[in-house]
Amino acid sequence: MLRDRRTHLLALFFLLAACKHPAKTKEWPAGMTAEPAEQVVARVRAPGAVTLFVVYASWCTSCRKELPMIGELSAAYAKKGMRVVAISTDEDPQDFAEMLADHPMPFPLVRVSPQGSLPAAVKSYGGTYHGVIPYTALFDRSGALVKEWPEGDATKPALEAALASIL
Repeated sequence: MLRDRRTHLLALFFLLAACKHPAKTKEWPAGMTAEPAEQVVARVRAPGAVTLFVVYASWCTSCRKELPMIGELSAAYAKKGMRVVAISTDEDPQDFAEMLADHPMPFPLVRVSPQGSLPAAVKSYGGTYHGVIPYTALFDRSGALVKEWPEGDATKPALEAALASIL
């Protein structure tokens, strides 16, 4: 009986050793850029296009609910001159990769480096981002802040109404 136990344990060991565990990714997705906050905000406020600025993270439940809506708006309003600049506050590439698998994004992927510089950069244009996400703000073609939705207050009807007023 002892021999049978050893055989079973040895078989279990080899079975577990043969199991493939998903590899943890240490890389950010191809095409994702890391930029200084001031550079991102300058791009957001650059004249020319209506810009929807979004700050989010993969672990944020409200963000995961809002991002598909932002993707729909991006697709619907891109031809009318709207662009999305979305900033990830993620620090773990694995978490971000898992979120992308659930919610592919039809807009450029950007993360700010260093993370702590974003609130000051947003305040530079009069925004009220204090590090709480999701944060959404809309800028007109001249780069002026039109409306912001801090702490996940953005809804599709509210965003569409604001967009209709400036497109």
